[in-house]
Amino acid sequence: KLRERLKISGDYHECNETNSSLLLLTENNTSLDLNISRDAVFGNCLDLAVKKFQKRHGLVVDGVVGGGTQRALNMTIEEKIDKVQLNIDRIKWLPREKNERYVIVNVPEFMLHYVEDGEIKQQLAVIVGDRKHPTPIFSENISYIVLNPYWKVPEGIVRREVIPAMVKNPNYLKKQGLEAHQTWDENSPRVDTSWIYWEEYLYGQKKFPYRLMQPPGPKNALGKIKFKFPNKFSVYLHDTPTKHLFKKRVRAFSHGCVRLSQPTDFLKTISTFNPKINMKKATKRLKGKRKQFIKVKNQLRIHLVYLTVGINKEGQVEFRNDIYNYDKYQKRRIR
Repeated sequence: KLRERLKISGDYHECNETNSSLLLLTENNTSLDLNISRDAVFGNCLDLAVKKFQKRHGLVVDGVVGGGTQRALNMTIEEKIDKVQLNIDRIKWLPREKNERYVIVNVPEFMLHYVEDGEIKQQLAVIVGDRKHPTPIFSENISYIVLNPYWKVPEGIVRREVIPAMVKNPNYLKKQGLEAHQTWDENSPRVDTSWIYWEEYLYGQKKFPYRLMQPPGPKNALGKIKFKFPNKFSVYLHDTPTKHLFKKRVRAFSHGCVRLSQPTDFLKTISTFNPKINMKKATKRLKGKRKQFIKVKNQLRIHLVYLTVGINKEGQVEFRNDIYNYDKYQKRRIR
């Protein structure tokens, strides 16, 4: 294994450092897609080769042969062929897209692709569900948009997260900007939570009778825009106040919904084929807190997919991490 051969020096180094373990990379340079001579090992050539390899495998592009890069380098040709075959099988089951416009959210890639007339016109970084709350795989139509949305906290999150947090800290709701209401209606009577005995609702021993929601504002978990495509999973695309998470390479942090890095740009894209969406008015509305529904007359098809292998613009095969272990499960079922 390459990992074991690299450990000769007891550490991993950047390729500009003079270290005998780096020479061993050249023995496996077929994975790096560059012809590297031993004389160039300590120069920019190896650095570029490692970075190119990292980019093609969805890794942090830093030129350092760390744990993730080692694992990818150690993947055998047979394992890569298996991955390709699994993904070809998935692609066969995807609906044949006849629309001139559609969106693909590839979960393991953490990217949204807007396609028009067969060409990718827009790409946005996204955050998807974590392993406990995986983003579901399905297709639907984006039918309406909400500016300055309320976040209505799902009962599961209330039971598993909010109630235990309130038991520990009675100021949790206030800190998070959450309100308790009698019903899901945003105009329904508010509830004075100081009278609630939270301990009796711990672990679901008693059903919590109220509805928690977060009004529009800087703390709102949905940010400023929500894109709805009705589905049984209650997931959608939305903005987020936690923009710093987009700096991370692996972005599986949500409870299943897909968070957009640039929701206003995506709204602008939809407005190009929905003339009734006035971007000037929408931009003005987004500066305030008043909620607004926008119907998408020319609906946009969206496909949430799980592909760990793809082709880049240069026609090269690219690999992505199997974040939900679906490759592993599918491989077991086939065999």
